Amino acid sequence: MKTISKNLLWVTVGIAVGWLANQFFSTVGKPPLPGDRDLQPIVTTEQPTWRDDQSLNPSSVTLAATQRPASNAFSDNKFRALLAEQAFEKAIVFYSQVKSDNDHRAASLKQIILSYLQMSLVPEKEAPFIALVDAYLSQYYDDIDILIILAEHHRREDYPSEAVRTLQMALTYAHGPVDQQKILQALQALINNTDQQLTEQQQWIKLLNFYELLNSIALAQPPQQLRQALLYQQLGDIESAKDILQPLIQDTQWGDKAQTLLANLSPVAKKEIASRKGIPLIRRGNHFLIKATLNDVDEVTLLLDTGASVTSLAQTSFNQLSRQRDFEEIGIHLFNTANGVTRGTIYRSSAFSLGENTLQNIDIAVLDFQMADGIDGLLGMNVLRNFRFDIDQDKRLLYLQPR
Repeated sequence: MKTISKNLLWVTVGIAVGWLANQFFSTVGKPPLPGDRDLQPIVTTEQPTWRDDQSLNPSSVTLAATQRPASNAFSDNKFRALLAEQAFEKAIVFYSQVKSDNDHRAASLKQIILSYLQMSLVPEKEAPFIALVDAYLSQYYDDIDILIILAEHHRREDYPSEAVRTLQMALTYAHGPVDQQKILQALQALINNTDQQLTEQQQWIKLLNFYELLNSIALAQPPQQLRQALLYQQLGDIESAKDILQPLIQDTQWGDKAQTLLANLSPVAKKEIASRKGIPLIRRGNHFLIKATLNDVDEVTLLLDTGASVTSLAQTSFNQLSRQRDFEEIGIHLFNTANGVTRGTIYRSSAFSLGENTLQNIDIAVLDFQMADGIDGLLGMNVLRNFRFDIDQDKRLLYLQPR
């Protein structure tokens, strides 16, 4: 009897232990029930880190999936740190990887970039501004916001024509009316600020060149065309003023104003081209080349390019000049070229001669680009704007009349 009782006791204990074990293992992998918070497993996460390898470059730097930023706060702080260190290429790689994962998080980083650039719109921060814009546009060349702030930088650096061309380029990338309106607002601000600044400085020729550029690339509206006509009148070029005003007479909003200005134009005799001495041109395909002399010593061959806002030289040609010491280095700048935005160095030539015409203190951009054999660079509008000029294609002559 005692033996049976002992056996029954052990069977009961075994059943109880088995039941408890079954309850324990059946809960593994299941979500905890309400009230079971003390039994929830503790999960740890490892902080992601940036691979700070100095040998890496933007084309080869990558972040492993486990190293990608885990939160907006981490992304923002890490990105700000890279900008503060002026590690701009790494910053753009970091931005690109975040953008590939989450556009919303990338938008937060984009605002940090814009804030950084806005604060860098001062002369003492020109170098980091240019370096960051250069790094960003090398990956995102069609970014409207960055191109708009680059145009503002051009204006502040006294290159309003380059600013216009930057906004013109931005318009070609605009994907809808919102982008277009944003660019046109920036253009109007550029026009207002440039007119006010150059008027205060009484730089009438430079201001006229600005409006001529707007008109030539179809960005001038009737108010800008009327302003251009007034500048022509002020500089004594009555015929050019008439050419601008005549088509505006038919405009329903601005026609009366144009008619009044046209009636008040003072007749001034126009000098004939034949009375001026032409400068020989060299035809190269559909283009013309011209000889220029820098600092009264070095002769260069330039392609006449009315679309270039600044006269430029290829780096290789500049290196071959015999009197480089006569150039004053102004600083680094970003320029619009056929290949996109390009970094170059501005130098100032004490004397720049075309034929018998000599100008003082002309800016020349030295760019790392390839020119065709026998061509050293481009003759741009910062030289040509000082003249009323005509090209006789049959005689291959350039006629210049100082303004």
